[in-house]
Amino acid sequence: MDSHNAAVITAALEQQAKDEADINVKSERYTQQEQQHQQQHHQQQQRLDLNNLVQGANQIEQEFQQRLIDQPPLQNVIHQSQGNDSQINSKKQSILPRSSTHKSFAVDPRLNVGVGVITDIVAPRTNHEEPPNIHHHNSDSNISDCSRCKKEFAIDPSGKIFKLCPHCRELQRERSRKWQQKTKLKDGACRRCGIQIPEDHSKFVLCPPCRLNLRTRKASRYENGKCVHCSGPNESTDYKVCQRCRTNDRLRRKTLEEKGCCNRCAQKLDGEDSNHKVCHSCRSRKKSVSKIQNSTNTAVAAVVHATNAIPDQLEDNSYQHQHQQPQQQQYGQPQQPQQYNQSQPQTLEANLFAQ
Repeated sequence: MDSHNAAVITAALEQQAKDEADINVKSERYTQQEQQHQQQHHQQQQRLDLNNLVQGANQIEQEFQQRLIDQPPLQNVIHQSQGNDSQINSKKQSILPRSSTHKSFAVDPRLNVGVGVITDIVAPRTNHEEPPNIHHHNSDSNISDCSRCKKEFAIDPSGKIFKLCPHCRELQRERSRKWQQKTKLKDGACRRCGIQIPEDHSKFVLCPPCRLNLRTRKASRYENGKCVHCSGPNESTDYKVCQRCRTNDRLRRKTLEEKGCCNRCAQKLDGEDSNHKVCHSCRSRKKSVSKIQNSTNTAVAAVVHATNAIPDQLEDNSYQHQHQQPQQQQYGQPQQPQQYNQSQPQTLEANLFAQ
């Protein structure tokens, strides 16, 4: 009996130990499954939060771009404030090397340029002088400091002074190529700042503020006797672009003509345009621009003559202007009463730069 009871007790103890082990294993499995479930739930929650943040950022960016499009006057104010600051600083540093020979006009505030721009556009420059070099370089004439990496580099033998060393200039070119390619692939985006161009300006590749800024910088370069394309020294007084840029442009046009492309917009010439060097759209644009420039130059000459006339001749000039109005309406210009005041030269000057 004692041995039988001992065997029964031993079997019961073993069964109890086995049951406890099974319970422990099941509890561990349940704990592991619960932990995995919590980790998965936490990861899903993190993904949802990240997606919400990305969507919120995209929505904020779209709203900001839409706000910039809906409020173009705000951009004009920003460009105007920047241009006014640069104009004030330039006036404090030095006086422009050239001055206009005609009567100075009151410049439109949106242009952010100095006096004498109209005279330089309608007539070639005279008494051209080289502007003073404001770029800082070391006492050694062959060494200059890079404004980005602050390292010294040798000045180009051609005499043109760069603010960046060759390495930084190459990096800047790569960044510019990437940005241009990115904005080119984005339909309807400004090539310079990347914002969406309004529908009424869809025929341009730049938004209105960037176009105004570009015209302002080109006018400032021309006023200082520099090339309007590369901002380098321009020795010729008959051209706005230096000899190097003109040579490069001729090579570019020749290469495009050999490829059978338009030598302006680089589009493929097909059909009726195959016998031309320039596509139909570029030819039409050139004709319309030339007509507008001729009418604008005539109007500017009339204003110059009217502002310099004596008071006894104002009545005769007004009579002549009234007879010239039907001819101007052929080019799409509305008929307006002639007023000899200070606002008229500003309006004509703004129209001249807008073209």
